[in-house]
Amino acid sequence: MSCWLKALQAHEIRGLSRKPDQRPADSMTSIQHRIARLTCDEIQQRLNGRSKAAVHIELGFKPEPGIIRDAAVLLPLVREDGSWSVLLTARTELVEDHKGQVAFPGGACELEDDSPEAAALREAHEEIGLPNNLTQILGR
Repeated sequence: MSCWLKALQAHEIRGLSRKPDQRPADSMTSIQHRIARLTCDEIQQRLNGRSKAAVHIELGFKPEPGIIRDAAVLLPLVREDGSWSVLLTARTELVEDHKGQVAFPGGACELEDDSPEAAALREAHEEIGLPNNLTQILGR
């Protein structure tokens, strides 16, 4: 089963910082090997230890009602041949917004979505055919 999650930053994975006596190339090789050995459970444990504080973004203006909508994305991690990869999508030129952009699967929250995770999974299914039975949300 592949692991899928919404947000993971490499610097948040404990124990992956470079030691002072390592050259950068050695450090990257060491980090890549450590990341490759992570399991879904280990990623989930590390994400659960993160702060759940809300993120506030200052827009610099007051938007008109209805212009800004809630949205959610997945940061899909796929484990293949003993290595983790991040899955990205390339938006078609035929869509109304964000033509040709490379993005995480996801999009606007709809009324029928019970949570941001549900919205992200629905959008990922619509965009890339990701089946819900092959997903595991590891963090928020």
